[in-house]
Amino acid sequence: MNLNPLQILNGNGITQTFRQKNILRPCKIVNGKILFIDGGKQAIVQIGNQKYPVRVEAPVEINKEYWFEVFKKNNQTQLKLMEKLTDSDALFVHFGIPPGKKGNRFFHFWKSSGLPFERQILMKSFQWYKETGDLKGTVETVKYMIRNGLPFSVDVFRSLFSLRRDTSISSLFQKIFHELLNHRSIKNLSVDHPFRLLLNQLQNMSATDWTDGKRVFIKLRQLLYLLGYNREKDIKHDLKQKLTLKALIMQLLQNEKAGTEFFSAGQQFIYKLTGLQILNLEKNDLLQLTFTLPVPLPDDIGELTLRLRGKKREDGLIDADFCHIFLDLDMPNLGKTEIQMFVQNRIINLHIVNEKKNLEQIAGPYINALQSNLLHAGYKLSSVKFGMHRKKDNHDHSFSVPSFHKTGRMDVKI
Repeated sequence: MNLNPLQILNGNGITQTFRQKNILRPCKIVNGKILFIDGGKQAIVQIGNQKYPVRVEAPVEINKEYWFEVFKKNNQTQLKLMEKLTDSDALFVHFGIPPGKKGNRFFHFWKSSGLPFERQILMKSFQWYKETGDLKGTVETVKYMIRNGLPFSVDVFRSLFSLRRDTSISSLFQKIFHELLNHRSIKNLSVDHPFRLLLNQLQNMSATDWTDGKRVFIKLRQLLYLLGYNREKDIKHDLKQKLTLKALIMQLLQNEKAGTEFFSAGQQFIYKLTGLQILNLEKNDLLQLTFTLPVPLPDDIGELTLRLRGKKREDGLIDADFCHIFLDLDMPNLGKTEIQMFVQNRIINLHIVNEKKNLEQIAGPYINALQSNLLHAGYKLSSVKFGMHRKKDNHDHSFSVPSFHKTGRMDVKI
């Protein structure tokens, strides 16, 4: 299990060749449709949505599809017809896909996705499809890995794919925390052992005054560290590391006596956390950060997903004058709430969406305080708009809509 996000960009398992964007690379196998060809074998071939002028070294017919191998001759890109790849069985054997209904469905979906026909990639992707049973989700995850030059490993795939699963990070946290408190190896530790101190810190989170914005900010930042979002970065920069929940779970997962229930929940939690860390790896001047946190409220465990998008300043921080912030809250009283914050030249427009019809009445008393606090921080609140969630399709499993209490209380004030 290699779940160190900082090693992923430099990891083995996917070659530099796969990272190149040029689809007509030497030795690559492509499927193309002949649109035009002249007497000198100069052709226009459509591959995916793109058209390429190439030389075709074979007798071909216009408007027919063929499998070609790309090669270069005299510094010119040419296509060599793969005459043996004329039927499905031959294609499956060549690319290492077992023939049959599942293999056929996978192959045709892959063909329409525009992904490369590399034997190694196809074979691994098909194995992952068999593991997940989700063809579209598997292919989309593989596409993200290839386009971002990530190692083609099962741990990277499972980490990213876990973000598509319905199981929330808060429900996993709740299950894991209960298991840890009753875990034999933890119960036998002294009260001042780092593991026990970590669990006590997490347990005491629920005593926070969640209506105090400043305290909430401090606690959420502390929660990021305690869960382990910054663990690998601290290791990289030789900073003094605090024990994190991620480190504790990974240590216990290596123990054969971890227990089936704990192992399953712990593994899912680690994959989700690592998946989010992979998404947050900095690759250019644009910062796109996503954090999902279980919020231990007094009555129940809530969940907060925070997404930030903006230009990176010279000091590595996000440009707070021009950015887009998205908050996805799942709280016991308010239920599912989405807040979009658009910041342009320090002028803020808010859009808040929920399923409660009286949300504007609930939030109304806090708008003036929000406006005043933002002004104090150097920002101007221009508008606040409220809306209701559209009804989700029965087949949409992106999230499950929680039931709501018939109250008008706020859960958290930030």
